[in-house]
Amino acid sequence: MKTGIPAIIGIIEGVLMLLMPQEEFDQKYNDGQNSGDPFESLRSDSNASSSSNGTASSEPNTANVTEQLRELKKLLDEGVLTQEEFDAQKAKILNSK
Repeated sequence: MKTGIPAIIGIIEGVLMLLMPQEEFDQKYNDGQNSGDPFESLRSDSNASSSSNGTASSEPNTANVTEQLRELKKLLDEGVLTQEEFDAQKAKILNSK
């Protein structure tokens, strides 16, 4: 005899997961790493390249912009970003050059 109990338990667990605080979720499912900001890696890459060398030439900056755009495209392709978010971040990156 089949019952709906496993389905009900699954729904309850899903709701509890959605209501879980971000820190607790990260601790339990992301090895304690915060995954809240998909642009964090882009910001840290640009900060690292600009702070590592006070007299950066335009060539490394162009490579950094290219990498940032590749990362954005990857996030768009994975469905993490919407097209609008992609376009907005792309404009920010290209205007900051």
